[in-house]
Amino acid sequence: MSVLVLTLGIPGPGAVSGQEGPQSRQQVDSILARYVRAIGGPAARRIRSETRRGTVLRGASGRVPMEMVSVAPNRWRWVQSLAWGEEVAYGFDGTRGWVQDARGVARMGPRQALDLQLLLGIDAPFRLRETFPTLSVSGTERIGDREATVLLARSRDGLTSELAFDQETGRLVRMGEVLLEDYRDTGGIVRPYRMRLGRNVVVELREIQRDSAVDRGLFEAPAGPRPTGDPVIYRHYAEVEIPEAAMEACVGEYRLPSGTTLSLTREGSHLMLQTPGSMKYEVFPISTTSFVTRFSQLELHFIPDSTGRIASLALGANRARVAQRIR
Repeated sequence: MSVLVLTLGIPGPGAVSGQEGPQSRQQVDSILARYVRAIGGPAARRIRSETRRGTVLRGASGRVPMEMVSVAPNRWRWVQSLAWGEEVAYGFDGTRGWVQDARGVARMGPRQALDLQLLLGIDAPFRLRETFPTLSVSGTERIGDREATVLLARSRDGLTSELAFDQETGRLVRMGEVLLEDYRDTGGIVRPYRMRLGRNVVVELREIQRDSAVDRGLFEAPAGPRPTGDPVIYRHYAEVEIPEAAMEACVGEYRLPSGTTLSLTREGSHLMLQTPGSMKYEVFPISTTSFVTRFSQLELHFIPDSTGRIASLALGANRARVAQRIR
């Protein structure tokens, strides 16, 4: 049922030693203490609530809005819109986690609860020793152009994770497959404004609000499904029938400023779009001069000149790219 799946724990059970030597413990404690200082130290500890808003980009499907709300101790909620109008929410009330979407509410599994706690909990950086009673240094790795020290961590439930800390700044830069980037100092508190979740999902923050009043009911498991709203990316289009003459008027070749040529041809009652090196695919009329592709939902708006002849083609809902007719 869950739409956003996080996998932070890379090592399997047993990959982290059950014992820590005094020297290793001292090194780990030094890394954790430096991390706390790197994100704001005492000022970060004093935060009681935080609301983060931004977008989620999933592959090439477009950006959708999201909101993270966190309250200390260990309560958080993530709400993410989906392209077709539904939303999914993930929450933790301090004891148990839940997931809500348009189909209903389900209990969150331990793995995902731990992963999201690390990502969303504003007090998570100060509770790493509590969350992971066993922590040990496994070595170093290069993330981008910088060196990081990697800790292997095991929770009381036997769940394991990798935590990588930048050697120069002390900041946490990787949690399993999640990369934490674009750290910014806002009022003495340092937060990552970009999080890469695996290969295809990028979370980018737009704003952070702190210590505003938060209704604790936000973190309680909802009673039923989450209502569906308006589509964020994938709009509902009403396809219409148009005269063959109107379709024929759009046939031709159009060149974008980049030099790419778009070819529009007619096959019976179907208007077909083709770009260099690609196969033809059909575009469907939503008016006599506007068409849309069904899956990528690219809008094509044909623009006539003063004589009524189609002279150019504007692409997208905002008509930002314009191709001039060349044939």
